[in-house]
Amino acid sequence: MRQWMKQTLAPSGIKARRILFGPAAGLTMQIDPSTDLRFWLGIHELELVRFFRRLVYPGARSFDIGAAEGYQTLLIARLSGQPIVAFEPGAVWKEVLVSNMALNGYQVALEQIFISNTRTDSSSTIDIMAEKYFTPDFIKMDIEGAEDEALAGAIKVLSDRKPHMIIEVHGTKVEQNCLKILRGHGYNPLTLNPRWWLREHRPLENNRWLICEGHE
Repeated sequence: MRQWMKQTLAPSGIKARRILFGPAAGLTMQIDPSTDLRFWLGIHELELVRFFRRLVYPGARSFDIGAAEGYQTLLIARLSGQPIVAFEPGAVWKEVLVSNMALNGYQVALEQIFISNTRTDSSSTIDIMAEKYFTPDFIKMDIEGAEDEALAGAIKVLSDRKPHMIIEVHGTKVEQNCLKILRGHGYNPLTLNPRWWLREHRPLENNRWLICEGHE
């Protein structure tokens, strides 16, 4: 049904389009609805909306780790009203992300590096980036299975600030490692499963989110 809608009803071709519905309604993105219908309709990962609204407050300074094309970067910018540091090593996303933010008048500092537990030529840590920019009040993380390594490189931030976080975990072992680190820093994460309706493709059996409230 979804594929039929894409092919039959959605316009094709990538260009700047206004998002139609949802929390990002009215924002503009470079979208090809025939391939990214969920962005155009504003239904991408709707199960997270209430948590973004709760955890990203006006004035919150944020890291978006694994920003991709910037759909959720835009949402964070709208909710916080603050510049964002986005981390996205994929060169294919650089121009799209920067363009999407500029289309809406939002400021973003883009770091084309991996976030991990060590510093190399192509990677850094949350703690190091906090020293370079600011200690984040909110972190969104979606980095395809390296979430536990990223948290291991954030010990100072987790201890000093305890930011609110939404972390997409990829795999059971990664989730267990993340939970161990988070609980060791006083978090009591909520585990959120993907919605059953209009379910998005997820190749891993255990691919869900940890909702982490901090600032105590």
